[in-house]
Amino acid sequence: MAGLYVHVPFCRQKCVYCDFCSYPNRIDAARKYFSCLKKELTLYLAKEKKPFEIDTVFFGGGTPSAVDSPLITDFLEFVAKVCDLNGKAEITVECNPDSASQEKIFEFAASGVNRLSIGLQTADDGTLKLLNRPHCLAQFENAVGFAAAAGIDNVSADIILGLPYETPERLDRTLDTLIKVKLTHVSAYALTVERGTRLSAMLNQKTCGGCRLVLPDEDATADFYDAVYRRVLSLRGEQFCIEGLGMQAQPQLLALRRIHRSRSVGALLLAWSEAFKHQEFRKIYPRSGRRQAARCRQAQAY
Repeated sequence: MAGLYVHVPFCRQKCVYCDFCSYPNRIDAARKYFSCLKKELTLYLAKEKKPFEIDTVFFGGGTPSAVDSPLITDFLEFVAKVCDLNGKAEITVECNPDSASQEKIFEFAASGVNRLSIGLQTADDGTLKLLNRPHCLAQFENAVGFAAAAGIDNVSADIILGLPYETPERLDRTLDTLIKVKLTHVSAYALTVERGTRLSAMLNQKTCGGCRLVLPDEDATADFYDAVYRRVLSLRGEQFCIEGLGMQAQPQLLALRRIHRSRSVGALLLAWSEAFKHQEFRKIYPRSGRRQAARCRQAQAY
């Protein structure tokens, strides 16, 4: 078995913290890009002497939902022709709520997509605007509803901890939203400030109000991790699979996410699942000295 990751480096606008390989306002090049992906996959398969059986397909980005849906569905059809696509394969498309329309989600479902990964980041509309996210909370809730109506019952969401001006109350509202919409997986990441991003520049200059942008310190971010952990513990871990808190997640998904977060030049990567068999579950903890070690032990004990 193998996993197939397809990078779709297009988005409507760049988030202030993003340093991934993504190009805003270049969606016009998407059709030519997918044509090149087909050629690349064909060349790769020509070098292999055995059939390529795939049980995981992950469209990441960028924002795959930002391109025309026929490009995604047509590429999936191509994969099924040139590879041995397992009938029970998990096929995921990453979406931003603003571009996850009902029409697109239904087209994804009809083509075999059975999992959506939706980028929420926070339920606070003001913070979303500050981050240059192109959506609001209502659009996220609509996207989850569209997925359910289309028969896609495996839906995950990403959230970011340690966002500007984050408060426990604001985080609680985000967690309330995630619980209300009944997701199957949540990825909780600590915000990182990468050199060369707009966020890095914003932290080094005065805002229009005359004050500098403020991020929570590491101890506060550690407390936010604790808050997520407690909420999941109260649910007995039955509803969510939380990535980043030491709780078990699908190894294929973690391996693909590691590829997705890397800066690999390759646009399309294939990895034999033998690598997944010995894959340790990724654990991400806030860098906070002794408090970090305590949280590691606590999560592992759970």
